Amino acid sequence: MNNSPLYEKEDIVINFRDMLVHILRRWRSIVVGVLIATLLAGGYQYIKDLRAYENKLAAKTDQTATIVTLEGASLANANQVLQYQKTYEAQARYNRNSLLMQLDPGAVDTRALTYLVIGERGYATAAMYQTHLNNLALYEDVATALAPENDPSYIMELVTITLQHEPSTIESADHALLNVKIVAPTQETCATIAVEIKKHITSLRSTVSTALGDHDCRLAADTVQLSADQTLKTTQQNNLNNCNTLRNNLKSAKDALTANEKAYVDQVSAMNSENVTTEPTPPSVSKKMVILGFAVGLVLMVCIHGLSYVLDRKLKSREDFAERYGLFVFGCIERNPEKRVPFTECIIRRLFFKKEAVLTEEETLLMAQKQMAMSACHAAGTDNPTVYLIGSQADVHEHAQFKVLKDALAASNVTFDSIPSPLYNAASLDKLATADAVVLAETLSAST
Repeated sequence: MNNSPLYEKEDIVINFRDMLVHILRRWRSIVVGVLIATLLAGGYQYIKDLRAYENKLAAKTDQTATIVTLEGASLANANQVLQYQKTYEAQARYNRNSLLMQLDPGAVDTRALTYLVIGERGYATAAMYQTHLNNLALYEDVATALAPENDPSYIMELVTITLQHEPSTIESADHALLNVKIVAPTQETCATIAVEIKKHITSLRSTVSTALGDHDCRLAADTVQLSADQTLKTTQQNNLNNCNTLRNNLKSAKDALTANEKAYVDQVSAMNSENVTTEPTPPSVSKKMVILGFAVGLVLMVCIHGLSYVLDRKLKSREDFAERYGLFVFGCIERNPEKRVPFTECIIRRLFFKKEAVLTEEETLLMAQKQMAMSACHAAGTDNPTVYLIGSQADVHEHAQFKVLKDALAASNVTFDSIPSPLYNAASLDKLATADAVVLAETLSAST
């Protein structure tokens, strides 16, 4: 007994080239989908930021409206505590951010530059150099070269400039040593600061010469070493102790306040903190969300059209027709041969399809006539075969071009007729069974 199924489900064959063409032909819907996804992602982030911005403004307004008011001695006590708090926070912030506090006193990277200044008033000239090197404006340039987020005053603490001289009459000394000592958390930071100071000293030479006369300033020594520094350890410990003392004083002063005074201090502190650190920023369109929306929209639309290609069992090409029915394709007759082909379709055909000879409608019909006549005669074994046209489209036999083809085949002694609905008509089935050949016509995109 044969248990094989009468009907076997057709396998789905995926041609990735055809899938890509299928997706590219739907570029308009892809563009629309990507734009919608981009607008939704950017709009969502903008609305979210806008609500947060409005909430912050509302909270700030409410806080200002309900602030506690004090007078006389109570106001003086509260302001004194606020001053203590401000001093303590400044010291704590310094201890956290200062480069000097980050150094390891047991192993300090040190760079020593020694300049010899010679001239009629060498010591006075060197003293002017020292004044310029102690200018905060220099360390703004150093901070830019080192790290823009660093405070120039913190970098200035890493540099110490001293003078040495031998004669007892300082003003008339004809030479002096200008010593520049640089300490930093790393040797690379030392080198960066040293380079900026050398450039600054070179640029200062003309200024100092104009003020005090000609002189010679040259680098006598440049040493790099890793050493211990007990003085640094003492400085760091004093800063930590000072911070602890300020914190204890603040705590004691706060404990002595009344409830209203404490509420006033807390509210003023919160307002000052928001004004400095968390000032609400107006909402704006996030570039990150726009890019994310664009990417998600593109992937989603490509996946949708790829899935539609896999699930769509319509005929998409001549190869599909031949593979599905196992029949030879005589040719395709354009339904609207005069219709202009879109520019994008021209590019797709040029990229993914072989270039075929362009035939006129008359040449196409002539070729189909000859091929059909030869095939029909060969199949029937006679010079006067009967050929019937069938197709899934109800109106396929009414197509004007097939009527022209019917007249052309009649000239070759081929009886050519159509059967509109052979599956629902016994007479049509009888004609189909007695035919010498059958032509199957299917509609494919814009061609039949």
